[in-house]
Amino acid sequence: MKRNMKRGWLNLIMLVSVFAGHTLAGQTETSTADTSAPARQEKSIDINDEGYNSVTLMMTVIELLRKYYVDKDKVKYEKLVSGALKGILSELDPFCVYESPAVHRQTEQKFSGKLVGVGIVVMKAQDGSIRVVAPSGDDSPGFKAGIQPDDLITQIDGKKTATMSIEECVTMMQGQPGTKITLTIFRKSTGKILTFVFNRSEIRTSPVPFNGVKVLNGNIGYIRLSLFSAETGPAMDKALEVLEKQKIKGIILDLRYNPGGLLGAAVDVCSRFIKEGELVIYTEGREKSDRVNINALKCRKDLEIPIVILVNNYSASGSEIVAGCLKDHKRAVLVGTKTYGKGSVQRIQPLPNGGAIRFTIAHYYTPSARLIDGKGIEPDIDVPVPYNDSLQMSQQLAIYPGEIRPDKPAAITDVELLRATQILEGIIRFNASRTE
Repeated sequence: MKRNMKRGWLNLIMLVSVFAGHTLAGQTETSTADTSAPARQEKSIDINDEGYNSVTLMMTVIELLRKYYVDKDKVKYEKLVSGALKGILSELDPFCVYESPAVHRQTEQKFSGKLVGVGIVVMKAQDGSIRVVAPSGDDSPGFKAGIQPDDLITQIDGKKTATMSIEECVTMMQGQPGTKITLTIFRKSTGKILTFVFNRSEIRTSPVPFNGVKVLNGNIGYIRLSLFSAETGPAMDKALEVLEKQKIKGIILDLRYNPGGLLGAAVDVCSRFIKEGELVIYTEGREKSDRVNINALKCRKDLEIPIVILVNNYSASGSEIVAGCLKDHKRAVLVGTKTYGKGSVQRIQPLPNGGAIRFTIAHYYTPSARLIDGKGIEPDIDVPVPYNDSLQMSQQLAIYPGEIRPDKPAAITDVELLRATQILEGIIRFNASRTE
């Protein structure tokens, strides 16, 4: 056993050494939305006596399990180390995870605009559960099957999700077009456990849906932004050009049920409405000296037009960056309910086995030093929506964005959008009276 422990110990030391080498050589830092952040000067990694003793304890347990556990197939080094890494990271916060090589490959392919899966947007809640935010569109398999916002996914193809990371869940839901998937969910609104069996299909994601740009009341432009991807900046420019031709006097930017995405895309959106070089967001790590400012870019600008942003408690990450930035710069009025509160910076650190670990290194703050993570962004005008109406609104919004009350059976009034139009109409009238 001592010989095996020694071999395992040496393997672990090699892993730590290579990991340290990767850290010093270069790194990728991301937000919770898988986004790049500026590089920073690295510190060397030292392992003290307490660290050696702790790792020795772990190796002792590993070797005991390998020698005596009843099922040999479950105690291979790869499986045990993978489980240990998952356990270590899960003790920190919901966004710290170990990604196996297969999961890490899927992570690198995110936000490409073309996926194969079930067409639902999910996030990991603070309690660790896998929570459905919204369908990705009215033609997605998940939407057609009847999956709703706030459903909790408890099993994927019979495998429990309780100990899985969000990346593992997403990977399991992806696959070849036409292949069958079974999702078991707990529906909070009814307290029932439901099972859905349907086929995966190709999902085309667009930050601005094809019907997500409208003119309301003849002078208000409406833009539905459903995610932050590499296409968001160009999509916003196209939407703004369309609305500009309609001589609109104000803009409603709808970020409800938007779980976030690329940090660069959120910065792109903010940059359209504030001056170049103005602060969009900043990150702060363990030390105050770790602060990094992220500023508005040079791009097309709309610096005068009044804006109302719609948010709710499903608006997260990139949505909160945009809402917080434009609120602090007094460029937008926020209407709806408090946002989710997801604003931390993760580093994705590649490992020698082709996998990676993701861990939090900093938090996001709005220009007025408002912490996003765990706090959320409060709206200027609170418009509470009953829980069941909020669930229905997610699906209604996926089909009829920008419609206060669709002319369809069982449709409900979008009270948040109605209030936003009333507020923006008042701002437009006020601005007009000042110029007379």
